[in-house]
Amino acid sequence: MDFLIRHYEKLILVVCLLLLLYSLKFVSASQTASATKTADTIAKLKNIVKGDTLIDEMSAEDFESLDKMLSSPLTQVNLMGSPNGPMQPALLEGGQFVICNNKECGYILPFHADTCPWCHTNQKDIGPDLPADNDLDQDGIPDLFEKATTFLHYRFRYDGMGDFDQDGFLNVEEYRAGTALDDPESRPPLAYLLRVAKASKDFLPVTLVRIKQNGSAAPSDWKASFRVEGDARPQDVKLNGAIPKMAGFTLKEIANDLQSVTISNGTTSYAMEVGGEKIAAPDYSVTLRFMANHIFGSPVKNTTVEGLLKDVQPSEIDPKELRKRQYQLRMMNGGMAAGGMRTGDGTMNNGFEPQLVFDINVGETFALRKLVQKGTVNGRGMDMGMGMNAGMGAMGGATGQNGYEEPEYKVEYYQLLEVLPGEGADAPAVVRVQQLASELGQPVGNPITLTHLDKVTYQQMMMSGPDDPPNHDFLAPNNGIGGNASGMGGMTGMPGAF
Repeated sequence: MDFLIRHYEKLILVVCLLLLLYSLKFVSASQTASATKTADTIAKLKNIVKGDTLIDEMSAEDFESLDKMLSSPLTQVNLMGSPNGPMQPALLEGGQFVICNNKECGYILPFHADTCPWCHTNQKDIGPDLPADNDLDQDGIPDLFEKATTFLHYRFRYDGMGDFDQDGFLNVEEYRAGTALDDPESRPPLAYLLRVAKASKDFLPVTLVRIKQNGSAAPSDWKASFRVEGDARPQDVKLNGAIPKMAGFTLKEIANDLQSVTISNGTTSYAMEVGGEKIAAPDYSVTLRFMANHIFGSPVKNTTVEGLLKDVQPSEIDPKELRKRQYQLRMMNGGMAAGGMRTGDGTMNNGFEPQLVFDINVGETFALRKLVQKGTVNGRGMDMGMGMNAGMGAMGGATGQNGYEEPEYKVEYYQLLEVLPGEGADAPAVVRVQQLASELGQPVGNPITLTHLDKVTYQQMMMSGPDDPPNHDFLAPNNGIGGNASGMGGMTGMPGAF
């Protein structure tokens, strides 16, 4: 302790000298780092200035060349826009860009640019190619197809449910058919408006409970007890007797072991076992829905194959009825009369064409009829409507002499060609139809595989999130219905108005 007291001043001096040495070392290291950074900056500046000299003054020719380059469409890069062209409404997504491969250029290029517009350097392929069927927004149209257009976007799930050319077919339907989505004169066959509402094998609504021998060895004295769906008690049936509530079915045979029977409806026989499950019918039960329009909540009409064929038969218009229609149109004010509405092509109909639902068997022929919609491509006319919520369609359309023009319908004939099991246990059945030249005519083109009604309902889609799949059967919410629906504008009583 005495040592510290006698030499504390020397100890303090030693500590101060050590701190001074450390400070000098830190300052020296900082100077070295600063010098290195300065040297790096000078080296970069020399690369820019070229040859360690000042940049040459620009001449008038240089300015003229630069002005042309800046005004070139190749150099117009909108960093907040989309490289795929105009974007869909309410879709906020920045564009995709890369930097030129030439390090001395460093210009920002669109993601898919092949050549730099500044230095003309060829760019490398970036990333793996997308699969041909990749569909990020799940709208039924692959991303590569959407990127090749200017009116679809691979991140906007509702554009497959739109009708860009206003011809009455959804964009996704035209993609499936291979027709032009932006040409109102390029329409798919009407079969692409069909949806499979049901394609399954029904079960016979009867089971075999037991067989009664009744103390006799003669089969004619035996009875089979059947329980028909909906009945609380089994019903006894003798050999060749009719099965209750099973129209056309009779008991044809009882096995000697009293464990099985054979029933028949006159065309098909079915073997049933005591205590066995219900038997599936051999043929599919098919119900189709014809989307004459794609407006959610529009009228639905149940019909038959015979009714479809009858509807397309030509019929003469009663002169009195024609004069009545003409009078109604002349008296019409603002495009409305007798509860009807003016369509986008100037013709009259009472609301929308109803969607038709009908049952059909393999081999049956049926007919489809649809009002020809004379729409226009968005931006080239006023046929497009103001949206369902606005309740207004296109204004105008041509009217005929005395204010009336017969609507033009497209009629096509088809045959239900085949129904096959789907691939996989839960896969839906494959339903194909064949277009015919007439009701009994020759086949036209290749068979068409029908689309099933979407499992995602319209209501579910409206409650889902932006990454969930949409519905592919109806027009998108707030989609302009224009020529696809009826409008309330237009003039009457003048031939060729508008």
